[in-house]
Amino acid sequence: MELAAGLERLPDELARSIERAERWLASAAIVEEFAAADRALVVSRGYNLATALEIALKLKETCGLFAEGYSTADLQHGPVALAAPEVPSLAIRPPGDMGARVGDVVVRLATGGRAPWSIDAGAAGVATGGRVLGLALDLPDTLSPAALVLPGQLLAEAVARRRGLDPNAPRGLTKITVTS
Repeated sequence: MELAAGLERLPDELARSIERAERWLASAAIVEEFAAADRALVVSRGYNLATALEIALKLKETCGLFAEGYSTADLQHGPVALAAPEVPSLAIRPPGDMGARVGDVVVRLATGGRAPWSIDAGAAGVATGGRVLGLALDLPDTLSPAALVLPGQLLAEAVARRRGLDPNAPRGLTKITVTS
């Protein structure tokens, strides 16, 4: 029942995610920070590990930014050493317990570098100009990746454009893969 009800709400939640992300990206320094970097970290957990990996891939493809996506569980066992002041990071915080676990790692990332940016499913409203995009999603955890990935994709588009690149024509990328 929860999944069916969530699917009914999904179109409205996606539209709200896009609208809030556009406002956030226009008012926060996140685009400049990622555009000036040569590498970045994107982290999450649970269903949203795929979200972190997708956002990192879009930053690579469209921006030429060496971005790595990690599970926050894995990040703590070595790769956290990559956190540095010159390496921006983006945390995807899903609803519920998984979001709390991501929050613990956000604190650790901040001690190794600069404070991470965060797309937060549970926070109410948008922290205009702040490092947190609060979406207050009304979706089950299983559907949260659909709404949480959109701000990251819009970030990749904005960073590519800021770097003078066309995000619709990534360098070296073709839409056809020939296999033998």
